[in-house]
Amino acid sequence: MNYKEKLKLLKCVAYTLRYRGGDMPYPPLIAWQEILKFQDIKRAWQKISLDILSGRQRQDKVGIYLHIPFCVTKCFYCNCVSFPQLQRSEHKTYLNCLEKEIKLLDFHKEIEIRTFYIGGGTPSIFEDDLLERLMNRVRKSFNLSGCQQIMTEISPYTITRSKIRILTNFGVDKVTLGIQTLDSALLKKLNRPQEKAMVLNAFYQLRKSGMKYINIDLMAGLPQQRTESFIKTLMQILKLKPDTIHINPFFPTSFTLFSSTGHHLGWPDIKKREKMVQIGQKLIRQILPAALEKDELEKENIQLFNSSKFNSSLLGLGWGAGSHIRGRFHYAKNLNFNNYLENLRKNTFPEIFGTSLNQEEEMRANLIHAFEREQQVDRKIFNMLFNQDPLLVFKKEFQSLISLNRIKIESDTIRLITQNRIELFIYSKFFYSPKIMSKLRKIINPGMKEYQNLDFKLAQFYDRD
Repeated sequence: MNYKEKLKLLKCVAYTLRYRGGDMPYPPLIAWQEILKFQDIKRAWQKISLDILSGRQRQDKVGIYLHIPFCVTKCFYCNCVSFPQLQRSEHKTYLNCLEKEIKLLDFHKEIEIRTFYIGGGTPSIFEDDLLERLMNRVRKSFNLSGCQQIMTEISPYTITRSKIRILTNFGVDKVTLGIQTLDSALLKKLNRPQEKAMVLNAFYQLRKSGMKYINIDLMAGLPQQRTESFIKTLMQILKLKPDTIHINPFFPTSFTLFSSTGHHLGWPDIKKREKMVQIGQKLIRQILPAALEKDELEKENIQLFNSSKFNSSLLGLGWGAGSHIRGRFHYAKNLNFNNYLENLRKNTFPEIFGTSLNQEEEMRANLIHAFEREQQVDRKIFNMLFNQDPLLVFKKEFQSLISLNRIKIESDTIRLITQNRIELFIYSKFFYSPKIMSKLRKIINPGMKEYQNLDFKLAQFYDRD
């Protein structure tokens, strides 16, 4: 395969992964094609636990991600694994199954969980007693004594003072308050049941509770969103002085109602989205620079940081949650929600699919995530994790990129030289293994109509700046 053919293939891979829901972690989800046995997964967790306790895997900062898939409505732009469900009986059934999943896993209680994250969906949709029951089950089942961060997502229209009290009593020290926009007319069009008064009340209640870090999520480039509306929302949020503000560009992935109902972005939409992001970042730097997400590690999503920087293991609980057992497996439960419930009702672990891992794939993942997240690899961290020099292990890949003037080597870092973020995500894929590329080639055919006008399609899903 010559350079042009390889570049076209990698562009197709980058587009396909983002359209289908994301290219993290590596190996990507669409390459998880093995049917795995629960006993093998359980043994792998037991083995990694023993390795951590013995000191052989002391760098592994194990995290837990717990997924609550329920929402009040399905927002038009939402790309999360979620669906509307307000019935208490259904929430209770799901919680029953979560508890059974935790019991069947029988996780080693001496292992310190370093990060705990509850996402969704809308975790704050649970009523008080169910939320408290969930927190108590987690506290009894896992060792959170050394947790660096306990974090949850909440919505302004489901959070209450009593729920905040339950979360703070559990030890939650960071919340992400999903606001997206304060434009009431736009919110109605997007099927989001939110009002400005709800946002202000939620924020003030969180501040009053002593919550350590409050992050606010906004979106740029939403369908029918005007630049003036975006700026107005951001200026109102800046007045609140949250600890961090995260601006998420709208990407029309296959999970969104926007895409599934036949809508598409055009170049004017993409350029408007880029302008919003640029203006937004500039305003945050000028008015509230402390709210920049990467200002301090404590203010970041530490679970994501540990996973990408240190290849840390991650236990995913609930339907829709992926897991990573370092050096052994990436896996998830069957994506059919009823399969999850039916199996656990019978005290049987749900069907599992995933991909086996080894040290080489972990090393590749570390390089790819470092390049995509920071545009450079820290050679000292790589050596600490794997006791090897990446330039020697992946000589062929680095030589290819050096010949293209895409690599700058310094004493402690290896920098990927790109003109924009789209290129960053394309050239980092030079480190995909032959095994993973073979799986992707069976799914992706660059000659298909789907991959025509590829540069435009990539621009829909990646920031160019």
